[in-house]
Amino acid sequence: EFIEKIRSLAFNFKSSERLPLGSNAPSRYVSSKETGGLPTYILSDGALEKEEIDIIYSSDSYRTYQTANIVAKRLEIGKINLDKRLRDLDHGKYYGKTKEEFYKDFPDPLKRFKRGPKHGESWNDLKGRMKRFIRSIDKNYKKKNILIVGHGDPLWMLEGVIKKMTNQE
Repeated sequence: EFIEKIRSLAFNFKSSERLPLGSNAPSRYVSSKETGGLPTYILSDGALEKEEIDIIYSSDSYRTYQTANIVAKRLEIGKINLDKRLRDLDHGKYYGKTKEEFYKDFPDPLKRFKRGPKHGESWNDLKGRMKRFIRSIDKNYKKKNILIVGHGDPLWMLEGVIKKMTNQE
């Protein structure tokens, strides 16, 4: 249906010092090398050029903008569309804390769909944000190849929305 028309490539960022970006994301996403946090190796193999990217959307966080900017220059795309809906999951009171602290209080992944941290969001909240994002993309861009540069959890949820996956999947 509407979502099946959209093609995207996704970058997944990993961090060992802060709460993980996409620690629960499937490993099939393109992972980054720890070269300043930028996935430079994916840019060297010509994969992006073959995709004939028309539009770039990126989270408005600095690290994703850096990556999107590298890709935009490489593909000679002048504009990067920054979108706050692509921001990472809001970890609320756990922002800046370790994975272990978060997982201690939220050990069951399925419960993370319904319950988020104080002042943060659940995975269902994030899923709703990704649904709104992808619907607006579909409404505004028909038959375009869109590159989405973002964080692990939002990209994982976006994949679930596109494939109409259940929370158990």
